[in-house]
Amino acid sequence: MTKNIYLAGPFFDEQNEQRNRAQKAFEALQKNPTVGDIYLPMNNQEANYPELTLEWSKEVYHRDINAMQEADAIVAIHDFEGHGMDEGTAFEVGWAVGKKYIVVFQEKKNPVNVMILQAADYFTDSFEELSKIDFDNEQKKEYNGEII
Repeated sequence: MTKNIYLAGPFFDEQNEQRNRAQKAFEALQKNPTVGDIYLPMNNQEANYPELTLEWSKEVYHRDINAMQEADAIVAIHDFEGHGMDEGTAFEVGWAVGKKYIVVFQEKKNPVNVMILQAADYFTDSFEELSKIDFDNEQKKEYNGEII
C-alpha cells in the first residue's frame, strides 16, 4: 500500500537552490515504491487572487492544510539559506507532530533545533535514501549531528 506525502520546504531563493533541492526530493520520492501521491506546495501556488495578497494567502494556506490532513507523512526539507528551517516548514512540522510520520531531509550539515529534532521520526541527508524509505512501516532513524 502506498502512502501520500506532503513535501514541505523552502523555495524562495533567487538562485533556485531551494527550488532545485525540493524538485530533487520530489523526484526521489517518486521513485519510492511505498509512495503514492506527493503534494509539493511550490507547485500549488495558483489561486483565485493576486499573489501575496491576504485573500491569496488564505486560499493557499487552507489548501496546504487540507493537503497535510490528507497526507500520510510529512517530508520536511531542513536546509534554508545558510542554516535552519524556514518558518513555513517549521510550522508544517509542528502541525504534524503526533498526527503524521515526519521525515526530515537535510542535505547540508547545519545544526538542528531541538524542537525539530524531537518532532521528527526519521532523518536523512540522501536523496537516494528518500527513494528507499519504507513509508509503510514508518521506520525510525535518529539525527546524528550538532543540536541547537
